Amino acid sequence: MFINNFLYFHIGICILVILFEMFWGQYIKFKNIKMKKSTRKYKEEIRKQLNNIKIYGEIDKKHSQILTKKLKKTNKLLIFEKACDELIKEDLENMKKYINNLEYVFCNLAIHYEKTKNKAEKAYFAYIISKYFERITSEYVLTVLISTLYKFIECKSIYCKINAMEAIYKIGKTEDILKAIAIINNKYYTYNSVVLANGLKSVKSNKRILAKELFKKFDEYNKNIQIAIIKFLSDYKYIDEELILEKLKNKNISVDVKCEIMRYFQKNKNEDAKQYLIKQLSKNEIIANDLNIKAIGTLGYYEDKDTKELLHKLMESKDNMIKESVHKSLEKRQKLQKEQLLEVV
Repeated sequence: MFINNFLYFHIGICILVILFEMFWGQYIKFKNIKMKKSTRKYKEEIRKQLNNIKIYGEIDKKHSQILTKKLKKTNKLLIFEKACDELIKEDLENMKKYINNLEYVFCNLAIHYEKTKNKAEKAYFAYIISKYFERITSEYVLTVLISTLYKFIECKSIYCKINAMEAIYKIGKTEDILKAIAIINNKYYTYNSVVLANGLKSVKSNKRILAKELFKKFDEYNKNIQIAIIKFLSDYKYIDEELILEKLKNKNISVDVKCEIMRYFQKNKNEDAKQYLIKQLSKNEIIANDLNIKAIGTLGYYEDKDTKELLHKLMESKDNMIKESVHKSLEKRQKLQKEQLLEVV
């Protein structure tokens, strides 16, 4: 009896699952049809505005007012995004002009999304700003948007934080980016250093000025931000390498940051940095710590006689970790030499 009831129960569950999947499939189908229909309506309206831009140089004010009301709902914003993406493929230049005409619309929307408690909505709005706006012409609009994005950085949602930072990188000036970095630093928010570095590399403002301003306050930042700055500088050599080497020598700089600085000198070879590492590794007894292991690995990128002699000397170490690191470093040298020979051939 118990077995029969158990089987009936499982059969009932299976039927319910099948019915759920059927109804859910129909619901998704209905939603897709509805979205396609709504997207077509938005595209028709935007096309009218593109025509207005061609004739009058601007969009209709009524259109701006309607969008300000409608786009306060995230599902409408999603349909708007889809319509814009499809029209951008058809007419990129005029769509850029159309979006530029929406600065005040999104300024008003920023005030709305700042007040909403839904973190996902905040994150999505920040994403839209990052996606469509490259250059804000109105100082007032820029101030409102940046102010809103600063508050989004303090949101508990990591997606909201990252999207807000990416938007600030995209539309912000140097001082706006510096303030955003300061907020992260002062609030002890943990951001992935790679995400921060990639953001710095994507900024639209003057990278040279940004690099110099960031490096001025290098010692004030937490180690994740310091690592991000070094990653950024690896691709943009705006800072005197002697100043970066000083950070490597500084006892107050964390081990993780020093390891990142050595990665910098792997990519950007520097004679003074090489001599410093050789000196550090030429002591009578070498401890197999993170710094020494990274230093041995870094010297593998240098191909001169002094480096080679030191590495072979370190092969005599009693520490197996040191020997293994030297072996990998020498292998790296051979690989680099082969690549150079292939380039010549």
